[in-house]
Amino acid sequence: MKQVNETSALNNPIAKATKALKASVVNISSKTSELITKSTKETVGVKQTKAMTLDSLQADGIKSYMLDVPKQKKANPYAELHSSIKLAIVSALDKEVQTLLAKESKTLSDMEKGIKRYWQQQAGAEFVYYRRELKKREERATRENNEKATPEQMYFKDLQSALDRLAKLEDIDFDLVAHTSALKKLLADK
Repeated sequence: MKQVNETSALNNPIAKATKALKASVVNISSKTSELITKSTKETVGVKQTKAMTLDSLQADGIKSYMLDVPKQKKANPYAELHSSIKLAIVSALDKEVQTLLAKESKTLSDMEKGIKRYWQQQAGAEFVYYRRELKKREERATRENNEKATPEQMYFKDLQSALDRLAKLEDIDFDLVAHTSALKKLLADK
C-alpha cells in the first residue's frame, strides 16, 4: 500500500514541483547576509537622517516655495538659501568631486566634463528632493488642519497664504510693502 501512495505522489505535478523547488533552493553565504543587513541598516539610517533634515528645515521656517528656482533668469529672492543648501550638499561629497565641481568647465577634458555634469545632477536631485518632500509635508499638514479648522482659523490661514504668495512675487504692479503690511496687521489682530 505504501508503494502505491509513493508512486502516486511522484506522479502528482504539485509534489514534483515542490521536490524540484526544494532541490533548487540556494542559501546565501554569511558574507552576503551581513552585507544585506548592513545595507538595510544604512538605508534606514539615511531615511531617518533625511526626515530629521526636513524637520530642521521646517523648524528654520523654510517653505517649499523658497526652494523653487525662478524661471527665465529672474532675480532669486532666496539665492543665499539656495547657495547654503547646495554648499551643504556638495560638502558631503568626496574631496576629489568637490575639487572637480569647483573647476571651470572650459579647463576640463570631455570625460571630466561628463563626470562633473553627473555630480551636478546628483546634487541637484538632492536639492529637488528636499523641495518635493517639504511640499508633501505642507500639503499633508494643510489637509489635516483644514479638517479641524474653524472658519476664523481658515480665514487667517488664507491671509497667511496670501502673504506667502506675495513673498514669491517678482514682477508686481502694486505697492508690495503696503499690501504686505496690511496683511501682517490683519494677522497680528487675530
